Order: sequence, then C-alpha cells, then structure tokens
Amino acid sequence: MRFDIDLKSIKWSSLACAAIKDGLGIPLGYISQEGRISTNPAPDDEVFAKAILLLVHYKHVPTMGKIRNCLQSLGWAS
Repeated sequence: MRFDIDLKSIKWSSLACAAIKDGLGIPLGYISQEGRISTNPAPDDEVFAKAILLLVHYKHVPTMGKIRNCLQSLGWAS
C-alpha cells in the first residue's frame, strides 16, 4: 500500500527497521520527491520521499497517524 508522508534525509535501513519494529508492515520502497519509484533500496540509501510503499496484511493496515507517529518520534517525517 502507498502511504503519503514527507520524508527527508533518512537511511532506508533505519526506516525499514522502525516500521517493522512498530508493526506497520514491511517497507518495499518509496516514491521520491520527484515521483520516481524506488523498490528494494540499498540499506545505506538516503531517502527523500513523498510516500512509502508497505506490504501490509489486510487485517492490520496501519493508520496514517500510526505511521506518522513512528517516523516523527524519530525526527524523520514532517
């Protein structure tokens, strides 16, 4: 699923670990600020994105609030 959220300067591995740890789903990729789709980024890729792509179970779709709280608490999202 696509979740629109503004991300600036975050390592992909940090984003992926935080999302998995908080039970948001499995990050598959992101959509850059320019609209480019990137899947399976390298762990050390620096991400500037307008959306993230998560694999989620239909019974456990996270809310935007939960995603935003996870990433904002770590200083990564606006």
